[in-house]
Amino acid sequence: MLTLRSRIFILISIVVLIILAIVIFLLVMAKKPSLIFGTKTPTTTENYNTADGNTPVGIGTPAAVTDFSQIKVKVQGTEDAEKNAARQTARIFIERYNSFSNESSWQNVRDVENLATTDLWKVISKPMEKNSGLSTNSLVVVTGVASLNLTEWSASAAKVAVMANRTETRSGVETKLVKNYNVVLVKTGDNWLVDDFKEVK
Repeated sequence: MLTLRSRIFILISIVVLIILAIVIFLLVMAKKPSLIFGTKTPTTTENYNTADGNTPVGIGTPAAVTDFSQIKVKVQGTEDAEKNAARQTARIFIERYNSFSNESSWQNVRDVENLATTDLWKVISKPMEKNSGLSTNSLVVVTGVASLNLTEWSASAAKVAVMANRTETRSGVETKLVKNYNVVLVKTGDNWLVDDFKEVK
């Protein structure tokens, strides 16, 4: 004969096992909704059309792609890469050259030395040699290119129209401007260099 303690232990164990079995059953069935609810899980695009004849978004699974000859990937050619390099050189030049403060000791000019031809470097570095042209008033200029348009192109030369947003802060007063530039580039060796640039008024 079992003691009362043993009977209670057996009863509690049976209840725990039943609860555990129910939980496991529900977990297994939750992964297979068609077994619980008798519903059909769509595996292909079927006739799930609405009244207007359109298939609702998210209904059905598109057919797998088996004909990979239909997929076209545009590979950037040499000319596309060269045009992009010319545009990016113009962008970097305009942003760096036109971002400065009167306390930066011509760092903006030094930053573009490797992006400029020898002739252009002689022109833009002259004020730096004379240490002239900087205002004594507080001045901070930040320039960001908004758009680039390649207007002329050959394998050895290019011209890029640049639109830039310029923010000038003078003695705490901020002014926002839009500036347009024409940037002339030449191919020197493997690199595009800026040979000339002019602000378009």
